[in-house]
Amino acid sequence: MRNTKELISSSVFMFAIASFVECSSLIYGNAGITKNDTWLTVITGFIVSLPIVWVFVSLFEKFPGKNIIEIDDIIFGKIGGKIISILYIFFFFLISLSNCSLMGDFVVGIIMPETPKVAILILFIIVCVYAVRKGIEAMTNYSKLFYFIAFSALILAIFLLLNQAKFSNLLPMFSLPIKKYIQSTHQTAVMQFGNIFVFTMLVPSLKNPQNIKKPIFGGLIIGAIFMLGVVLIDILVLGPAEALVAFPSFDVVRLVDIENIMTRMDFIFEIVFILLFFFKISILLYVTVTAIAQTCNIKSYKALVPVVGAIFISFTLPLYDSAGDAAYIRANIFPIFHTFFVLILPLITLIIAVIRAFRKNKEVKVS
Repeated sequence: MRNTKELISSSVFMFAIASFVECSSLIYGNAGITKNDTWLTVITGFIVSLPIVWVFVSLFEKFPGKNIIEIDDIIFGKIGGKIISILYIFFFFLISLSNCSLMGDFVVGIIMPETPKVAILILFIIVCVYAVRKGIEAMTNYSKLFYFIAFSALILAIFLLLNQAKFSNLLPMFSLPIKKYIQSTHQTAVMQFGNIFVFTMLVPSLKNPQNIKKPIFGGLIIGAIFMLGVVLIDILVLGPAEALVAFPSFDVVRLVDIENIMTRMDFIFEIVFILLFFFKISILLYVTVTAIAQTCNIKSYKALVPVVGAIFISFTLPLYDSAGDAAYIRANIFPIFHTFFVLILPLITLIIAVIRAFRKNKEVKVS
């Protein structure tokens, strides 16, 4: 159902996607898999993600102005559609918890080590709840600002760290087993880039939903460029040490030291991290409550926002037993989980839609 009260332009939609990918870039953790060749798997992951994104873009071109929950009802029927929609809600919910956990780990581990994680989550989710209740138009209007703040911070970091960059850190290339490159490429394609699937819930708010291809692929491309820049500067500066730290991008900017005048620049990047986490989790919260509201036939999602926000806090804390478990799950289990929801399920839906359209056209010709 198209929301005529809250409409967002194609350019805002594009930068919202780019900002979403930017946040994924700053918490990109594949260095433990492909080490100094991680920048290569950003490129291959982007290439592999293109047909994945094409699948759900094609689906939404066939049903302009509809989100994935509405398309499920059309393709799978009332009962089947509800079942598929519940699966998507579970998907949105789980990736929201994972990102909340990462945000809490970052703030507690880097900025406020003496503060309980639950206190950070409560304060952060309260702000996200406020933003989501303001509506998707108000939320996404700041996406351009967030993108350019983060992009400017990246350019600044590159400029200030050039004296510490060592191109020898890129060598040797292609020295790892092929399965490592496949694993990292797969993870990048479905998790860092494929996760923009969540924006399919925002389609009804687009001013021009018929022209969905350009903003989605545009946002994906500029987000991928940012990710490549982040990963390259991390490798060039940290070298093998990149695989040993939880947030390599942040550890990199801590090394800024220009003649003992420009030091401790990390506070700038702390702000960038928090802004992008705020934007990403707000989008995930909006997507989750919207999906629940439509599946349960609730007229307004806004009443659900505080409730779902509280659930985010409650379920985030016991999500992982340890940092090691979290890293293992993100590297080995989540990619399979994401593949089902961002590729296999949309592909099945698209195939059924194409078959039904073909049969309908054939019947019309016969009659």
